[in-house]
Amino acid sequence: MAERWRKVRRAAGYKVSSEGRVRSVDRVLADGRRAGGKVLKPALTHNGYLKVVLRQNGRSVNMPVHQLVVEAFHGPIPEGMEVRHLNGNRRDNRVENLRAGTKAENTLDSLMHGTKAKKLTSALVLEIRERYADRSLTQRALAEQYGVSRETVGLVLRGKTWRHLEGAGTGQQKEEVGQQRQHRAQEAATPGTGDQR
Repeated sequence: MAERWRKVRRAAGYKVSSEGRVRSVDRVLADGRRAGGKVLKPALTHNGYLKVVLRQNGRSVNMPVHQLVVEAFHGPIPEGMEVRHLNGNRRDNRVENLRAGTKAENTLDSLMHGTKAKKLTSALVLEIRERYADRSLTQRALAEQYGVSRETVGLVLRGKTWRHLEGAGTGQQKEEVGQQRQHRAQEAATPGTGDQR
């Protein structure tokens, strides 16, 4: 099916497509010259969604692309509802992949797709920092191993999150890291064990 474009409901002067792209519209400048619209380059949020920056009432505003698509093609998102990515890919903002739904439906989708973010503990954060410092794993590899996004690993390593754990950590935290490593090594060495969720 051909890409379709509709007006962005939240900001004048922009359109969003059925493929999840956002563009500014052609306009006439104050001096009478015509300025052609252009497709905007989305940025990735810390939790893996795409956003664009739109000008609204003279201010720059970050807008999640998936919300713009749903509003343009399915109508306003009802109060208390969220946007669901039906295939689990947060970067896939095609209209057929998006629907408004409840928080419970969105959580169930995440569990079904295996995209539910895992929670880090102090011990795991220290382990991630230690393993990155000794160059044993890349950020991407750490993200895959610990079940979090690469962006989350980057924030942990730069001290943007878990700031209270700056430095090597307490003796108890080091001990927790060692225990968790030993447990994972035992699981890896024993066939048929591991996370059975």
